[in-house]
Amino acid sequence: MHRAVLEATGSGVRHNIQAIEAVGGDVRRVVAVGGGVQGGPWAQVVSDVTQRPQELRTVSIGAGCGGAFLAARLVSDADIDSWNPVRAVVAPRPETAERYDHLYDLYQRLYRSSSDVVHQLAALQSR
Repeated sequence: MHRAVLEATGSGVRHNIQAIEAVGGDVRRVVAVGGGVQGGPWAQVVSDVTQRPQELRTVSIGAGCGGAFLAARLVSDADIDSWNPVRAVVAPRPETAERYDHLYDLYQRLYRSSSDVVHQLAALQSR
């Protein structure tokens, strides 16, 4: 079950990257943040599913750190690499690409067939 959650997260990241690129965005790097990157297989699974390397930063507390950096950029020429350097890079393992491409195809088919129902459920919760 744990592995399925990690793989689903990786598929969600891959889906977001593809959606950004489909509208002309240029995803140059993936930066992993939060508790999940402190140890265990999470970062490796996401890199394998997306087939993209992920940077692990020295400080990985996520949104709070990112918000502080954006504020610093507004008032200075703050540089993320000097402000919060990369401590490691998790490279995707090429031998997993074929398996995850197949699983991602299944994820996409499931997403397309269930998205209408999921959106209806979300609308019911917001009422």
